[in-house]
Amino acid sequence: MSQPLRIGVAGIGMIARRMHLPNLAALPEAEVTALWSRRVESLEAGAEALGSARPTRYQKFEAFLAHPGLDAVLITAPDHLHEAMALAALAAGKHVYLEKPPAITEDGNRRVLEAAELSDRVAVIGLQNRYSALYTRVAELLAAGAIGRVRMLWCKEYRIPFLPKPDDWILTKAGTGGSLLVKCIHFFDLFNWYAGAIATRVMATGGTGVVPGQETLDHAWVLVDYANGVRACLGMALFAPRGERVDVELIGEAGRITLSVQDQTLTVETASGTDSRKAAAPGEHFHAGSRLALEDFVRCARDGGVPRASLRIGVAAALLALAAERSVEENRAVDLVHPVAPA
Repeated sequence: MSQPLRIGVAGIGMIARRMHLPNLAALPEAEVTALWSRRVESLEAGAEALGSARPTRYQKFEAFLAHPGLDAVLITAPDHLHEAMALAALAAGKHVYLEKPPAITEDGNRRVLEAAELSDRVAVIGLQNRYSALYTRVAELLAAGAIGRVRMLWCKEYRIPFLPKPDDWILTKAGTGGSLLVKCIHFFDLFNWYAGAIATRVMATGGTGVVPGQETLDHAWVLVDYANGVRACLGMALFAPRGERVDVELIGEAGRITLSVQDQTLTVETASGTDSRKAAAPGEHFHAGSRLALEDFVRCARDGGVPRASLRIGVAAALLALAAERSVEENRAVDLVHPVAPA
């Protein structure tokens, strides 16, 4: 394919304006030809974020999908719309870049995965950590045996409450499927990636009431058991007075790796000493790995190939997050009886 991949972007919120559209505008192999939003002001802001490009603007999703010559769709609409939009886009024969999560229910995630795997189109999930220099370096170190066999993983996030959204959908279970899905799917994917096995059991506890107006969890602890004996722990607090802090640690039989996400710093500690270094990639908009994720999607859609952040990876992480939500709700450990293998 010699011409640019013609992409339509559905949903023009902050993530699209600050991350996807600037990255796409700088990518010669792609051309944004259509925008969809229910809000006129969002369409105007999206066109402005693209600079000199002049995409056609739509307020009806069906008309957007029927835009002449459209090859692919990037879906970054509110989470509860992801499933229906992805299914419609795949049925219309479009390649799909779907922001996380694939869907907000277990059955919905499985429906989207089934449709994608029955299709000959490329389907990518917006788990940009799979492309981040910080996280991919960890995977390389693990593969090289830098800390021996991994036994334990943990991640702690301490951040400000969710930023305002139209109709405050992000504060509701109906809009998101829960905080552990909408916010922590990135970290559950890291656990799956680094554990290198299928999650088998989840035990979680959490609560609400710290953040005014938020009906979903604003703090939680989650324990995950894997089939190969790896154990992982996630801590989430969404009521920091300012900023965001994410720390990750991997403990192996011969050492440990610690990550400071804000500093993009990776430290390896073994019997031979300690090595600390930066691992940030230049040229990213808003989220480390975002540019490379779009490049991978465009390359696979144009030339063929399997994307690094496949939809299967996203569904595996989403099902783990939803099992954690269910563990909190039912006050019990939850076995993942029919997990999806992430690779």
